[in-house]
Amino acid sequence: MTFTDLAGKWTLSDNSGDYTCNMHLPGDGITALHDAGLVPDPYWGRNEYDLRWIAARDRTATLSYVNVGLALSMVDCVATVCVTGITVLETKNSFRDYLVPLGEVARVGNNEINVTFHSPVKAAQDAHPFFLAWQEGNSPIPNDNLLRKVQCDFG
Repeated sequence: MTFTDLAGKWTLSDNSGDYTCNMHLPGDGITALHDAGLVPDPYWGRNEYDLRWIAARDRTATLSYVNVGLALSMVDCVATVCVTGITVLETKNSFRDYLVPLGEVARVGNNEINVTFHSPVKAAQDAHPFFLAWQEGNSPIPNDNLLRKVQCDFG
């Protein structure tokens, strides 16, 4: 199987359609939004509190490419990967690598890949069918410890 490095410039948009910008992968959505001037510096003062809305939205990174296989590493937890409109992978763990053969879905010429990063807030809330007690002092988002995601980057 032949692999092409897909690192570089992608397009990032949120599920509301309010925010679209360039994004470099590897990288993260909040940095992309800040670099594009769409949000203030999340590390300045208490800005991170005003930017928690980002974690409540799904975000999709898009790239057109020519390839026959896909290798992903450190995907931000709960994500759906589609190639040419077909779901090829659903992730639930930031701490593993994925190898996805695309022979069944790849077309001759350009293909489009979409990676939708689902809201970790919703994923954490949906992680159990019953209520689990949590303490806001430990985490501002209920049940975030139930996800295989870097806890210091929950947004």
